[in-house]
Amino acid sequence: MNMLLTCGYQEVPKSWYVMEQKASIYTRIYYVKKGDVVYESNAEKKKLAPDTLYCFPNKIPYQMHQNQQDRLKCLYLHVDIAPYVISQLREVHPAEHPIILNLLEAFTESCRQCEGESMSMLQESLTKSIIEYLKLLGVFETVEEKISQSVLYMMENVDKKISVQELSEVSGYHPQYYIRLFRSCMGMTPHQFLIQYRMKKALSLLSQGFPVYEAAEAAGYNESKNFTREFKKTYGILPRQVKSYIFY
Repeated sequence: MNMLLTCGYQEVPKSWYVMEQKASIYTRIYYVKKGDVVYESNAEKKKLAPDTLYCFPNKIPYQMHQNQQDRLKCLYLHVDIAPYVISQLREVHPAEHPIILNLLEAFTESCRQCEGESMSMLQESLTKSIIEYLKLLGVFETVEEKISQSVLYMMENVDKKISVQELSEVSGYHPQYYIRLFRSCMGMTPHQFLIQYRMKKALSLLSQGFPVYEAAEAAGYNESKNFTREFKKTYGILPRQVKSYIFY
């Protein structure tokens, strides 16, 4: 399963803003080059600085808005970090870390090149290297081991029917306690995680050009109608619109 959901390097449109209202399986990673942008959560309010790498929380709600006269320009990545989480805004100064600076510059250059399978494979490889370095810096938070095991179980069996009873047996906890602990660790229930992960699987395949019915089957949906409804609920667009849509 690919870690990278989407990526790009550009100046965002005037209409751009971010409103994350719930926990997510992925994190946004921005390498900011310019722009007057403010990040805000219940815990903090911060103006984003140029030449800084930001890893945004996936466990709490937050929002971002920009000054339309000084728009954001950045390298952006949406990355699947499960079973890790981020519970607060984290920032890294690449100038202090030559390895990650070189990786980010290589990624930025890859976004300027023509698209293709080889370029996608390169970007996935660069993403994994960036994530490994960020792990060394302590950016990501680990969760309780048995919860992590159940997360990995869902990821490996995303195309199958999975019950809470089954997941609680994997973790060794009573179902009700398992649900409470999972929500405490991941910011969402096991059911919500599974739905999000199925949609992530489908998004990855659709972005690669797979037909809707194949993406639906790989995500555990036998009927395209139910899949389409859930996909639109998650991303706000129809599956067939993925190739022409930009996820900032």
